[in-house]
Amino acid sequence: MSSDNHPALPLSQQLEISCQICRSQFNLKLNTHIPLDGVCAIYGHSGSGKTSLLRTIAGLEHHSNCEIRFAGETWQDKYTFVPAHKRRIGYVFQEASLLEHLTVKQNLDYAIKRARKLNQFSYQQVTDLMKIEPLLAQLPSTLSGGEKQRIAIARALLSQPQLLLMDEPLASLDLTHKNEILHYLEKLKTEVDIPIIYISHSPDEVARLADHLLVLDKGRLVSDKPINQSFELLNTATRHINEQAVFLQAFVVSRLDKWQQIKVGLKSNQAGSSPAYLWLTDNGLQPGSELRLKILAKDVSISLTKALDSSIQNSLLTEIEKIEPLDDGMQLITLNASGHLIQARISNKAVFDLKLYAGIQVYAQIKAAALI
Repeated sequence: MSSDNHPALPLSQQLEISCQICRSQFNLKLNTHIPLDGVCAIYGHSGSGKTSLLRTIAGLEHHSNCEIRFAGETWQDKYTFVPAHKRRIGYVFQEASLLEHLTVKQNLDYAIKRARKLNQFSYQQVTDLMKIEPLLAQLPSTLSGGEKQRIAIARALLSQPQLLLMDEPLASLDLTHKNEILHYLEKLKTEVDIPIIYISHSPDEVARLADHLLVLDKGRLVSDKPINQSFELLNTATRHINEQAVFLQAFVVSRLDKWQQIKVGLKSNQAGSSPAYLWLTDNGLQPGSELRLKILAKDVSISLTKALDSSIQNSLLTEIEKIEPLDDGMQLITLNASGHLIQARISNKAVFDLKLYAGIQVYAQIKAAALI
């Protein structure tokens, strides 16, 4: 098994996968090394092979044409198959799948009894991390969807895994509970030293959580890169869900405590690009801190001249790269701000009235830049 994706990483820091899985919807063929550091997201539309791959890594599916090695340890090849319960994996499904007749504490105790005699994560550490102490005496039927998923994550951690697998854990939640769980997943990522493989078809979740990104399309691996090299792909993906947006890597330059704002600089992979700066609502981050932004195309307007009497604080000089028609009488304008690509969604009439075309300079007025 060989791959050139992460040649600098020793085998002890990689999950090696060489796999062929045949389904009616797709034929998955994959040969890659996943870094065992932070969060690796596997992104793709339904039917691309994400869940089949995750279940194969977990040992819940056995396919003869697969080789899997975790940190140099063979989990599966033509001679070996380590069963799921011996792979030290924590698995969080779309549904929490708690034992309904047991209290929350009894669900957690069940996971502890099934764990090997290890103490990688203590009971107190996990209950504090997931903020579930007040829920321990309750039955699952009394919990919200977000609370159930927090319990499911805690249960997975208390099984003392070497690797945490998460299969679209937010798919069944409403927006409020999704944001709640995303907060806890961010805490998990920063406070617990365990590699996570996270399946999602949401560009927002991926941009917010991932350190590395694999993209599958009908069983084919179309991208395998660090997240900061994958934003353009995620930007394209937002068009398919009719929520055109761009994701950007940034860093805090300074704070303006008087107005409760921070100044951030946008990072660009384009050599020689000039800095571009935005003002955001202060979130407590200190100068030098890195962050990720999401700018919706509908929150960007275009002006031929720099507005001096506008409440919109962020105005960047840009050049129009291209203009694309959308299906609803709108146009998607791609703007280049010193190497940083931004999109604006404006009406056909506005394009006509302003006489916009590729190559001219305009000002992008950004009404809101969401910190993710």
